[in-house]
Amino acid sequence: RVCDCCQTGAAQLADGRVLVAWRDRSDGEEIRDISWSVGDPGEASSFSEPHALNADGWRIEGCPVNGPAVAADAQRAAVAWYTEADDDPRVQIAWFVGETFAAPRRIDEGSPLGRVDACFLGGQLCVTWLERTGTGAAWRARLVSEDGDLGDAVTLGEVMGERTDGFLRLVSDGDQAWAAFVDRDLDGIEVRHLRRR
Repeated sequence: RVCDCCQTGAAQLADGRVLVAWRDRSDGEEIRDISWSVGDPGEASSFSEPHALNADGWRIEGCPVNGPAVAADAQRAAVAWYTEADDDPRVQIAWFVGETFAAPRRIDEGSPLGRVDACFLGGQLCVTWLERTGTGAAWRARLVSEDGDLGDAVTLGEVMGERTDGFLRLVSDGDQAWAAFVDRDLDGIEVRHLRRR
């Protein structure tokens, strides 16, 4: 089973295969962790059996509407996701190494709401997420290198921290990235330009 309302993430790897990640849903216990599979998009039978990305153990009775984001470039791939396992909300990333994933790394600032997206920017993983603030919430972005270096988190925009804030979308050409999100003050879409450091 899968979590019906959580978005699915997918990205094409350098060898042409596609890495897909989604929020799974266990039978009975309602554990909703992230699973993944990889295969040739032209041959459905080539996809691997689903694997748990990390045993977070997040038990939730309803869909959190908070799926994973998958990013890949010519050399590497990674997945970003949100969990509230152990009553500890956090945004995590894991690098796809060989045919499996390395241990996850937490990248939020301590009070996230999730709603992640990711892309590669200048060889580093750029991750965006929604973080609680004293007056609501803010879209944050951070660069993460494969060796574990975390760049400074930057604010892309302030929002209310409600479901109506929607989901920020992130796209990159490798050297530059653009983040788009709902800005209710402007009654429209705000776009932020991100550059490699």
